[in-house]
Amino acid sequence: MARINLLLPAMIVAVALPGSSAYLYYRATKDPTLRPLAVTKEELAKTRGESHVVDIVVQIDWGRDVQASISRPDLERAIARTFDAFAVDHRFRHTDVAGDSVQITYVVGPNRYGPYTPPSAAQGIRAAVAAMKMAAPGG
Repeated sequence: MARINLLLPAMIVAVALPGSSAYLYYRATKDPTLRPLAVTKEELAKTRGESHVVDIVVQIDWGRDVQASISRPDLERAIARTFDAFAVDHRFRHTDVAGDSVQITYVVGPNRYGPYTPPSAAQGIRAAVAAMKMAAPGG
């Protein structure tokens, strides 16, 4: 019984010590990189005094009558793989539109690049990535 009484507090300390130490370091230095379970790009930007985090919005306008050779998920995966190769943040926005065409537009802040058709979608990615890097604080 005495062994259990010593083992339980030791286990609690062993589990809680890393997180507690990181939090105390954060409180003392205000360095958010070691803040446990709370580091996000938005929080880091706020800590550095940056007003916003720039990302790329991929607007896909998909015609209701389209007979495309590529499906929506396949198109999204192909675009996402390309952005992942550049290591930039992106998100998708889909819109159903009238007609039989698919158009892709890249939105970076107030700038719009496109529209591109699926076969030419890669042409706008480099421009969007360059614009994002220029618009990013410190970029």
